[in-house]
Amino acid sequence: MNKKQKKLDESAINSTFEGLLDSLGEVLDQYTISGYRQLFKPIKPFVYFFQIIEQIEKELLVQWKLKTEKGFDYLFARQQNWLGQEIRSNQGFFFLWSQFCSELWKESPYHTNLIHPDPWKSLIIQTLTDKDLIMDFRGNILADKKDLQLNQLCEFSKQLYSISPYHLVLSFLNIIEIGVGTRPEIPAIDICVLESPNNRCLKEFKNSFPDVLEKNQWENTSKILRKFWQDNSGGSLSLFPAFLLGSDEDGKTQLKGFQPEYFPVIDDLPRLNQNMDQLVKNTRRFINKGHYHDVLLIGSPETGKKSSVLALINSFMDQGLRLIEIKQDEHHLIPKLSLMLKNKKERFIIFCNDVCFNPKDNLNGFKTFRGSVFKPAKNILFIVTSDLLNDTDKSDLSKQFGLKLCYQIPSSNELEDILFLYADRKSLPYNRETLTKNFKDFTLQYQYDKPTEKTVQYFIQEHSAKIES
Repeated sequence: MNKKQKKLDESAINSTFEGLLDSLGEVLDQYTISGYRQLFKPIKPFVYFFQIIEQIEKELLVQWKLKTEKGFDYLFARQQNWLGQEIRSNQGFFFLWSQFCSELWKESPYHTNLIHPDPWKSLIIQTLTDKDLIMDFRGNILADKKDLQLNQLCEFSKQLYSISPYHLVLSFLNIIEIGVGTRPEIPAIDICVLESPNNRCLKEFKNSFPDVLEKNQWENTSKILRKFWQDNSGGSLSLFPAFLLGSDEDGKTQLKGFQPEYFPVIDDLPRLNQNMDQLVKNTRRFINKGHYHDVLLIGSPETGKKSSVLALINSFMDQGLRLIEIKQDEHHLIPKLSLMLKNKKERFIIFCNDVCFNPKDNLNGFKTFRGSVFKPAKNILFIVTSDLLNDTDKSDLSKQFGLKLCYQIPSSNELEDILFLYADRKSLPYNRETLTKNFKDFTLQYQYDKPTEKTVQYFIQEHSAKIES
């Protein structure tokens, strides 16, 4: 043992080993005995996290045994050998840490669904609140006899919540540094202060769990969860207003949440008042579990069809309405999607945009519409848009929609009203005649033969940029 090593405080080293082993052992015991390995299996950041701490515990036990039985020289040799091997391994400890960090940020794309500034804590809360995930794990966990199991899961989540994966790994590497003399740097998990300001779903979610998020108090979490689950499915369905279809590595259909950049307000669509009145009435009946119709919106491109649907989501989002947009080549997934949504607390608009009602197209999924042998879930409302009026009129499939609305290209007077509405919304200074002339020049310059509301939006963006510069 060299002079530097003689100065080592053996009691401090023992204390560090024991403290880390005790904390890891407690978590891993619960993880294995309570069956949480199965619960967290579908969520990659958790899979990598538990692999990391299992490796740490295994290596610490080996090093502790060497130190106890053979002394520091053998401990230091082991630490040097371990670090050399792991640094060069493309599937080893440092690879696992990089994968953990990467997958953790994939769970929080663009930071729009972070419940907590720490993405690790955010993921724990999101997972704990996912009612279906927990029920798949434990069956009917809401039954009275399952109270103890839910309380135990809340307690385990509290344990994970109190852990900083980054500092835990640093503590382990500090032990390795004793024998090696240096400590490799690892990427940190950045604390995020960004938040999507318009995501009302996220704000409502946070308001349901103030004790945990603001005070780190977990005593009543199981009771709060039960109350939350009365009206919410939890997980990503409570964090986002809109979703796209996706799939995991096994090909299983998944919902990918996102926050649209812009949600129109119904009052911002005065030209569409008549159509919006019918859509709102139909959607309200759907929300209230009354009689409603699937909807077909027909009209030329950029006449407000999609804006109408987004305005509905904006109006009824707080009542649990969600949007799922599916693409033309995904219609065959409608039966699977219906089964996925069947027992959810939320109500869903399945939005099929720009559908071509052509017999050659793959529209098998639309056979799930009302009147077919397979009945879609009762919490689903289909809204379909089509630009092809002739094909739509000839299609037998279009007859399955109880509500059909036509969208026309706006008249010149309607365009002027839209133009002034957008200018007012942007708080732009303008003279009505001058602004109208500038808009007409814009349409000529960019060859908009039939300008629409979208054309107005493009013009306002360019006009606003010119004023600011």
